[in-house]
Amino acid sequence: MNLDQPLPTLRQVLANVHFRVTLFAVGLAGITVLLTGMAAVSGYAHHNLQLVAQSTSYTVEAALVFGDTVAASEGIAPLAANEDVAELAVYDTNGRLMAGWRRNDQGAGALVERGVAAIVFPAPVSAEIRHQGSVIGEVRLRGDARGLVRFVQRGLAGMLACLLVTAIAAYFLARRLQQKVVHPLGVIASTAHSVRARRAFGLRAPRAEIAEIDSLGQDFNALLEELESWQAHIRSEHETLAHRATHDALTGLDNRASFETQVAHAAAEATASEGWFAILYLDFDKFKEINDTHGHAGGDAVLVEVAARIKRRLRPGDVAARLGGDEFAILLASCAGRSEAERAAAAIAITMADPVQLPDGAAVDAGLSIGIAVFPENGRSVEALMRHADAAMYGEKQGGQPPNPPNPPIPIRPV
Repeated sequence: MNLDQPLPTLRQVLANVHFRVTLFAVGLAGITVLLTGMAAVSGYAHHNLQLVAQSTSYTVEAALVFGDTVAASEGIAPLAANEDVAELAVYDTNGRLMAGWRRNDQGAGALVERGVAAIVFPAPVSAEIRHQGSVIGEVRLRGDARGLVRFVQRGLAGMLACLLVTAIAAYFLARRLQQKVVHPLGVIASTAHSVRARRAFGLRAPRAEIAEIDSLGQDFNALLEELESWQAHIRSEHETLAHRATHDALTGLDNRASFETQVAHAAAEATASEGWFAILYLDFDKFKEINDTHGHAGGDAVLVEVAARIKRRLRPGDVAARLGGDEFAILLASCAGRSEAERAAAAIAITMADPVQLPDGAAVDAGLSIGIAVFPENGRSVEALMRHADAAMYGEKQGGQPPNPPNPPIPIRPV
């Protein structure tokens, strides 16, 4: 359609409409039904092949137990010959072929069937052969497309017959159906339904060949664009608010509420599986002094750097959070016990040994005191674990010594 030329009016289109639209619609419906039927038959064929593979595994089980290849071959031949199977093979656990069968049809029809089978059944179907609970072999087979080809042939013949009958009927009915009006309006209605039911705001009504309906479709598309923009804005706002509600704005780590929720989930899972996990409670040794000397900008720079160092030490499944001020916490998921938690704490202490460079060029010590609480040894509730880890941290701070387990620390693998 040339958009530079004026579109015909509704009166002009209604005066010149032809039955070809009806013919096209019926043909499209026939093709759709045929393709749907092919998909259904293909799914049934796949399921049938799986049943054949399973039946074959039962049939040759005894033959594989006694290593009788002749019996295995005699067992699979009737099954394969009576089903839509192109190839069937039986292997033992060492991959040795015990029995095999292949259909040897010739001719142009067989060539077409093999081509269709390669598309419909790209991979062989397999089934394990078991004896007394142990796998003793495997059945592999490839499907044959004879049934599917026959279905397509019958479907095409039926569709052509339907098209012929429809063409005759449409000759008398096309002038009244006026499909050039019904079809574009139906597309707009279908698009509106999809938008309402599936929130598919990205859909658009196509250009129409009638000026009035085309104008309606373009206005409808403009409305969809506004709705799509509004939905994207709302989703972005929601994601931003959700992130702010669970994360610390300065460091990007989880906040206290989110961390306690994670600990509660870990406690529930550990209780169900009788597992372990640990909490590390971290606090700066000289943060007030840094704030007093270098200002809040210097203190914020230290907090951001410490958070980055902690992130680099987290394993998959671990969670780090800023609880407030200069206090941090780490949830060590799947911790095997206190010794592993102590090694993790020592590794973090080593990570903090390097001075932190401030924006004004000064370097300060980022030393931390670390307290440890292990589930279920030091408590089973979030409150008990956090209280124990906090007390252990203050005990460490008063003792003035960083965690130092008897064995060399094992670094926590970064994410």
